[in-house]
Amino acid sequence: SSGINAEYGDPSHPHKPSVIDNINTNIHKPKQTHILVTQMSNIPQKIAYRILTPNLTSKAIQCISASFGSSSDPFTVGLKFNGEDWKQMSGMFVERAADKGLSVVAVTEDTKVVGVIINQDWKENNPHGYGLLPEKWNPVRAIFHELHTRYKSSRKQRIQHGQVFHPLYFTCVSPAFRRFGIAHQ
Repeated sequence: SSGINAEYGDPSHPHKPSVIDNINTNIHKPKQTHILVTQMSNIPQKIAYRILTPNLTSKAIQCISASFGSSSDPFTVGLKFNGEDWKQMSGMFVERAADKGLSVVAVTEDTKVVGVIINQDWKENNPHGYGLLPEKWNPVRAIFHELHTRYKSSRKQRIQHGQVFHPLYFTCVSPAFRRFGIAHQ
């Protein structure tokens, strides 16, 4: 888990607003859906960075599935996951995130989602379906639980809603669009 540090705002540094404070005003209805449109010289088309919305959910899930299902991701390799497994796991998070206004997708001119980062408030509970995933996901859930527990125990104060921005869920770029810097924009 990733907490907010002083650079991005931290409750222990009151002179700096937190990322969540800055985002919360539009958490359900962002003012803009395009964050950045860029033409990178090494990609033949423009990439638009947009707030994830419900109309992009299935394309974002497909991007995650293609990215993790065909990768050397340790979970994919070690637990023999495939694209369908990643659709099942990521779908519930992506669908929920599409209504929050915190997650970003990279979209080509022909509306293909080629990059994803799912973000949430750290205090957000796991989706209901998370506990219902097949047993093959137990090692992953155990690792995430351990990381979550360690992070919580390292903090002096109890974490409240809106204090810690949790990025990096399912951060990926489609295999065909890797090495172009899409995730670095």
